[in-house]
Amino acid sequence: ATLSSDDPDMIEWALTVGRARKLAAARPRAIELLTSPSPLRDAAAGYLVALGDPGAVAALARAARFDEPPFLHTVIEAVAALGGEEARDFLEFVAGGHGDDDVRQHAREGLQRLERTTDRDAGVP
Repeated sequence: ATLSSDDPDMIEWALTVGRARKLAAARPRAIELLTSPSPLRDAAAGYLVALGDPGAVAALARAARFDEPPFLHTVIEAVAALGGEEARDFLEFVAGGHGDDDVRQHAREGLQRLERTTDRDAGVP
């Protein structure tokens, strides 16, 4: 109910609590909030990462604002943390084609983290 509030502070608080408790029930609302102004969208991204659901990568990629590097950095971090093939595709796209050198570098670093995590999960030393 708090996620439907008109008060952004209450929504952010609810996402923080949901994140700490890993409450999956707020997932649909968190995905909607990815298009909200910051800091709600940042809190929504953090909540989705806390759930550890690679299925949220597509929603994060759709919400990415290529003309807004600070939020794009948030999305890159979230996508790299969640992993999976969609995450790899998104990070490769950003690393190879974004106009900002810093964003491209951040995406390359995200790819490296994703690879290390994938290798570790597969038991590769």
